Amino acid sequence: MKTTIPLILMVFGTLSANSQMVLNDKSQTAKPPVEINSQINPKWDLWKQKGYNYGFMLDRTPVPISFNAPIMTNSTIMVRGQSSVGKRWGLHCFEAYADDDTSRLTMLVNKHVEENKDVAEIYYYASKYGHGDQTYNWVKIGSDVRGHSYMFSRDRAIFYGSLELENAITLGNIGLKDIRSSAPKGDDESNYKESAKYAKYKALKRAKDGTIYFDRDKKMVLVKIDGKWCKVAVKPLEGYELSVLAEGGSDIRDSESQLAAKEILLTNTKLSAIEKYAKNFPHQLVKYKRNQSNLAVLTKSDIKGCLHFKVYENAFEKSEFLAFEEYRDMHAVRSRNSSGHTLAALKREAEQTARISKKTEHLTICGEGKGSEFIKLSGIILDKGDIPDFKKASAELISDSQGINIKLYWDFEARNEYLLIERYPNKEECERNAKSDAYKKWETACEKLVGFSKSVKEIEVAGKK
Repeated sequence: MKTTIPLILMVFGTLSANSQMVLNDKSQTAKPPVEINSQINPKWDLWKQKGYNYGFMLDRTPVPISFNAPIMTNSTIMVRGQSSVGKRWGLHCFEAYADDDTSRLTMLVNKHVEENKDVAEIYYYASKYGHGDQTYNWVKIGSDVRGHSYMFSRDRAIFYGSLELENAITLGNIGLKDIRSSAPKGDDESNYKESAKYAKYKALKRAKDGTIYFDRDKKMVLVKIDGKWCKVAVKPLEGYELSVLAEGGSDIRDSESQLAAKEILLTNTKLSAIEKYAKNFPHQLVKYKRNQSNLAVLTKSDIKGCLHFKVYENAFEKSEFLAFEEYRDMHAVRSRNSSGHTLAALKREAEQTARISKKTEHLTICGEGKGSEFIKLSGIILDKGDIPDFKKASAELISDSQGINIKLYWDFEARNEYLLIERYPNKEECERNAKSDAYKKWETACEKLVGFSKSVKEIEVAGKK
């Protein structure tokens, strides 16, 4: 007993004042033998500093537990994904700070989707907050010896060691549309596509001798020698093709995408911005969008028969969203509903949003004259400079078309792409509305916009399931 009491006191001494330990000595229980829980305290002194509070919901995040000694274990350290409350932005799994206590090495999972897959990211974030190239230091892999190993930063990598490739290499495929000579205004994370164009421009502008890339516009490979871009002479080999390429064989998903959809799911979601959660509302929006974008990618890649999945935001109501899904048949819909990705996305929504209301309509496409509703879908693309005029004209159309269900949504990622959904009891009503003054006024206004284009799809649907 004399030995046990000092041992317990020593364990308690490693915990902060806001933490508590629960000992569970029931060996048959599923709970771990020791649980350490902290308390929620929005008034904690260190929450006042940006380096601590940045990206956390203070009214939901427990105060960190402090261990003022090295931590040693012979077991795996696991950062589980069931709850995101304790992770910065709901994503950061690890942070290690430099001696300035602001610059950090960060590891995070599933913040972005790149090339249709979720991404785990590692980076050295410098003390200046923002997303510019200057805020990212080097992450070095291989050794800590200067002039050796391999270094990575935001838009640049340096390999001091040799490189052996056991697969094909693809040169940068760059044309005039892929570069811009000035940095976009605003945050690089929000303007990532335009920021990437500026990064390409800087790389080519500052290119050293030996730099090589493929000019897509001129259809030639260029290499820099003595400060000048030189064309690499190439010669086609007539009849050459690897046997595996000659055999061909298209991916099944390519052929699936050509099939006509039979089932449509329209999921309307509204996030609450009530006063109690107002300060966290922007974070809710970011997390919801990320969650839905990830689900869209996973659904299209993992569920056979999913032909289209895209998430839109209401152009006039910031907290309203629409997930538009098309499936080949009912079997694909049932597969979607039981998918682990769908269930995981629903769980993340419950964790990451203060209050949410959701309604899903299941519509079946049928032959002409057999439907109980007629829907007109207009995919719209326009130049960014004309967006305010387009939104104004669309707002007037929606306001003037009383008694008709017309809504305008815009794409999460391509903010100059829109989806106009018009819902009518039958095709005759749709044709009648197209002749109305409000609709003609809207079409006239759109025709005056530079770069305006529209593709229309009309469907009849039978009932709601």
